[in-house]
Amino acid sequence: MSGRSDPVAFVADMVQAAGRILAFTSGLSDPDVLDPEGPTRAAVLHLLVVIGEAAKHVPDDIRSRDPDLPWAAFAGLRDKVVHYYFGLSDAAIIGAVRGELPSDLARLRALLADLEAD
Repeated sequence: MSGRSDPVAFVADMVQAAGRILAFTSGLSDPDVLDPEGPTRAAVLHLLVVIGEAAKHVPDDIRSRDPDLPWAAFAGLRDKVVHYYFGLSDAAIIGAVRGELPSDLARLRALLADLEAD
C-alpha cells in the first residue's frame, strides 16, 4: 500500500487490496475463506479495512467520476470490521468477496487508468 496522501494513490491502494483479496480467495471454498483458524479470513478482513480506509480519503471530485461505485459501502464495511467485528456475519464477508468485489475491482481499475491518464 502506498502510504501517500495523493488521492490517486488511495484508488491504487483500493485496486491493490481488492486484487489481493481475489487472489487469496481464488479456488477456496467459502468455509476455507471464513475459517477463523486459517490465515485467509484475517487477510481478507485486513484488506477490506484497507479498501474502506482508502475510500474515505478519495475526494468527491474523484468519486464523482464513478458515482455508482459503492463508496459509502466500502467505508461502512471497514467500520463494521474495525468496530463491530463481533457482529460481522460470514454472509457479509462472503457477499463482499464473491458478490460485489470482482465487478468493483474492474471499475476501480478503469477509474485508476483514467486518473493516471490525466
